[in-house]
Amino acid sequence: MRSFPLYCTISPQSLILLLAAVLALPAGCGPKGEQAADGDAAVAPAESVDDAAAPSNGEPDDATPDADAGRAGDTATEESPEAPAEEAAPPESMRDTFNRGIEVVRATGIEDDALGVGDKAVDGELIDSTGETVRLSELWNEKPLVVVWYRGGWCPFCNGHLKELQAALPQINDAGATVVAISPELPEKAADTAANNELAFTVLTDLNNELARQYKLVFKLPDFIEPIYRERIQLERYNGDDSYELPLSATYVIDRDGVIRYAFLDADYKQRAEPQEILAALAEL
Repeated sequence: MRSFPLYCTISPQSLILLLAAVLALPAGCGPKGEQAADGDAAVAPAESVDDAAAPSNGEPDDATPDADAGRAGDTATEESPEAPAEEAAPPESMRDTFNRGIEVVRATGIEDDALGVGDKAVDGELIDSTGETVRLSELWNEKPLVVVWYRGGWCPFCNGHLKELQAALPQINDAGATVVAISPELPEKAADTAANNELAFTVLTDLNNELARQYKLVFKLPDFIEPIYRERIQLERYNGDDSYELPLSATYVIDRDGVIRYAFLDADYKQRAEPQEILAALAEL
């Protein structure tokens, strides 16, 4: 299982040592020593240092708020010093909001309800990037099929996983299997995803998540997450509907009899099936 971090961070210890060194300098040091007083006032409070050192919130760049966005609690503290502590506290960080969303989705039991190893794969017609119809069973009747559901080309974790699969494609093909990637994004968007990631395998559109729904992979974004996808990602432009439903980022290996022989299911979209796990499953067919 692979977890995709969005970016690396500086350790809190390093930032604290750096700030301590700066504050220890005499006011007259450096060419702008006369501005030392202003510099002291600009030193970030401890909570900002923690924020800077925190890991990514796990969402695409266009879903991440500005560094100072959402700190209404700070302003409320200045204007109303007698306000209760719970009102003056800064709001939940974006990272914590997304993590809470993951747990809400997991609590629905979707990971347990979705089709898994030993289940018969559901057949269905999908649309390729040229608008042609592709029947899934025609693919697995020919050779074992690796099916990867991804959320959309707007998702950096999806793009990272698709690139990993592309890198492993020669080994997967040597194992006698075919790879297809499926998402609810419109065919033209799926074509962009394939081109941007230089994918040599087929990318298919599952309009309105119709097939994913039969695999029991579909969930609705929690109410407190949906506005982010509406305002910052504009998800309806990608999927052509305003349902704000997504599939789990699932991976299946389906044998030539249409039976699922490997399944990776995780409500945490940062976790993905590793190519070596897929290759190991193919070796057992």
